[in-house]
Amino acid sequence: MRAVLQKQGFPTVLRISNKTVDSKVNKFLLYPWKKGEIVKVVPYEKQESLQGKADSVFGRNYVVIQRKIDGVWQRWTWCWRELEPLNK
Repeated sequence: MRAVLQKQGFPTVLRISNKTVDSKVNKFLLYPWKKGEIVKVVPYEKQESLQGKADSVFGRNYVVIQRKIDGVWQRWTWCWRELEPLNK
């Protein structure tokens, strides 16, 4: 998926792509991604990197998402290219 750099058209939910699930790294994660897993996207105003406010380089490559693990929503920073819209 291409990065969305404007508030207008910013997604609220996305799905993990199959290439993420099939990657060799996935099996080594503490909580591996599942096929078709849906994640919430943190609102545009609250997108920020670990260093603070999100800059254009961060926004072009990464997005902050929320993933439900064991009943608790956790924040993750993930690559845009590893996500896909729900309507696909």
